[in-house]
Amino acid sequence: MAVIKRGVHGNVLTAACSGGSSFIIPPDIQHRYHLTEGMELSEEETQKLMHECRVHQAGEKAVAFLASREHSRRELEQKLAQRGFSPEEIAPALGSLEKRGLQSDRRFAEQWVRSRAERMAEGPVKLAAGLQARGIEQSLAQEVTDAVISECGRINMLNRAYEKLLPKSRGIRERLIASLVRKGFSYHEVCRFLENIEDSDAWDG
Repeated sequence: MAVIKRGVHGNVLTAACSGGSSFIIPPDIQHRYHLTEGMELSEEETQKLMHECRVHQAGEKAVAFLASREHSRRELEQKLAQRGFSPEEIAPALGSLEKRGLQSDRRFAEQWVRSRAERMAEGPVKLAAGLQARGIEQSLAQEVTDAVISECGRINMLNRAYEKLLPKSRGIRERLIASLVRKGFSYHEVCRFLENIEDSDAWDG
């Protein structure tokens, strides 16, 4: 059971539970349940209200995370769980953010792939795998990766990785191929790319 009391700040209501604990009730929840000072709540009503407040807190914490950068839903689930929120509190909080457009796995995936391709010069295989590791569904990961690669140009991305890795490979072809494959490009496209470069160098010579 709990009794609704007014907090030290006049416009804030709190629920004072029979066990001695209390929790703050956000204004939107106060209005939704028409809560007023002095109301007594049953144990069932108290538990329901406490759950609503925890969902609200989880949503506010998730918004704070999103203010710094885009997050996948799985990333937010993990961060909120680390801060003590339960799956039953996390799911509705993130569902609400998704409906309001504040969280989007697609938006996260697009930004992550563009940033990763630019900074790390990674290829499509590694990019798609990186998205899936962050909780993006396989179909969406592949769709976003294909779209970004098409936009940036597959050869341009491969060339960027090649220029970045060439000094480290010391001109050893096998080492360069292995490095490019680890970056997420397929073995066959790497070999074709290097053959074109070698053919071009032969003509230049």
